Amino acid sequence: MSEINSRYDLQKYINEGCLYPPDKFLFLFSPRFVFEKNAKIIQSYFQKEKTERGNPMGSLEISVDAYQGKNEHVSRMESFLQSNAGDFIAGVYIHGSIGTGDEIQYSDFDALVILKNEIFSDRFKLAQAACMLSKARRFMLEMDPLQHHGWFVMTEKDFNDYPETYFPSELFRHAKSVLPDRGAELNFKIREKQDYLSPCLNLCAAIEKKLVRKNYPSDVYGLKNLLSEFMLLPALYFQAKYKRGIYKKDSFAESQKDFTNEEWQVMDVVSSLRENWVTEIPGWKRRWIASSRFYPFRLARWLSGSIPSPIHEKLTDGFYLSMLNFIRHTREKLK
Repeated sequence: MSEINSRYDLQKYINEGCLYPPDKFLFLFSPRFVFEKNAKIIQSYFQKEKTERGNPMGSLEISVDAYQGKNEHVSRMESFLQSNAGDFIAGVYIHGSIGTGDEIQYSDFDALVILKNEIFSDRFKLAQAACMLSKARRFMLEMDPLQHHGWFVMTEKDFNDYPETYFPSELFRHAKSVLPDRGAELNFKIREKQDYLSPCLNLCAAIEKKLVRKNYPSDVYGLKNLLSEFMLLPALYFQAKYKRGIYKKDSFAESQKDFTNEEWQVMDVVSSLRENWVTEIPGWKRRWIASSRFYPFRLARWLSGSIPSPIHEKLTDGFYLSMLNFIRHTREKLK
């Protein structure tokens, strides 16, 4: 099993417990059984990973301040973790707009959890930690039922051979610590060989596949998913081009320097849709169901409703063609 799949499966496991289609059926009867069953698989991935994958380029230290904001969902998450995290977690960090206090209507709940190495030696502890973190996702979904991702997941061992392309260390400079309730000093050993190119090319391919097939979003959930993926491209492009991570907000101005005004125009349109986002799942009952933590059965896509006319009018064939052209220009500039 490759490192990328191992990391993907670890993240999937922590967020929902289910790794295989039959797990969803079993989850109906006993979520805890599914977490314990799949803990064995995650344990084997962790144990097979090499302690060292290459020579580190050097050490890096970053100080992360404690969260002092007033977001009620972060406060509730913090209280829940302080009561339930036990000895499973080395740290929890919020990042993105919620970490810098720049939340807008569009914002989702970006959070990273760092798991202690020791829990991987006991599958019951691992299952207990995963089950607890899965429950904690409800605070993310209460803030944004349309959120298409859950926890970002790392382990203590990752900091001895840090994977910059998964979660760039630069993001910690704009993050806030919520567990424990104090700041944190993080020490990294950056991996010498990093594949900066693949994340950008893979995302380009995924978005391009939808656009070429004209698999355009017909509901609010699908639209937000597409827009969020597209707005990640400047950060991944900069990372691929200049071989270093960058904070997402800063990536727009820096990456735009490599594009003409005409090429970049569609990114400005998408950013405008984000800034003026007013869409949410209608009705408190539908929002409550859509924000269920039981990810295998989440109905956000079906409950989110159709795209409002003022937004839908902007989503012309020309708009999607411009997105497609932006992807092609991105690839050309990386050659």
